[in-house]
Amino acid sequence: MPIKAIIFDMGDVLIQHDDTLEHTAVQAMCTDPEYAGTRIPQLIPFDRVHRGELTFADLFRLLAEEVGLTADYPAFASAMTSGFGPPIPGIAHVVDSLTERFSLALLSNTNAVHWSYAKSHYAALLDKVRPHFVSFELGMMKPQPEIFRHVVAALGVEPKDCLLIDDNEANGQGARVAGLDEIRFRSSEQLIAELEARDVL
Repeated sequence: MPIKAIIFDMGDVLIQHDDTLEHTAVQAMCTDPEYAGTRIPQLIPFDRVHRGELTFADLFRLLAEEVGLTADYPAFASAMTSGFGPPIPGIAHVVDSLTERFSLALLSNTNAVHWSYAKSHYAALLDKVRPHFVSFELGMMKPQPEIFRHVVAALGVEPKDCLLIDDNEANGQGARVAGLDEIRFRSSEQLIAELEARDVL
């Protein structure tokens, strides 16, 4: 069946993001950085933060209690956006080539601090991929099939008419369970080739 809607992930599909840079930045703020280096990735409950169950302020207090933080909350929040890089090379061109023929949307597992940063720094790109569906506002996250069903219903299309572009294999599997097609993103060049193979480009 013809594709009517294309749903983009944000991190490492539209915008480069490396959470290890954020962990390293926070580690440098800890009273015992060597100890914190082995603990921070395990201590950050991003599933709960991304579902909106914990705020970033909650996360700050949790880490302050567990590993000690020498910085205040604004510095912590800033450090936790240090993993953002430039847009993925070539992706803006891909988005531009799709805007007139398809409904586009964004679906991201993210949190309030990351989302605020992304909207303020990448508005020109994100404005082309609307509407935006973000996990912390929806109270659910990928790869739960329910989040894909919610997005499809909000777009007013059938699951079989939707294509997810995501770099995470588990998210792609969740989309397929919900009835969507999916492409696992690796590069803009690979995405173009797969879109052409589906007669989408």
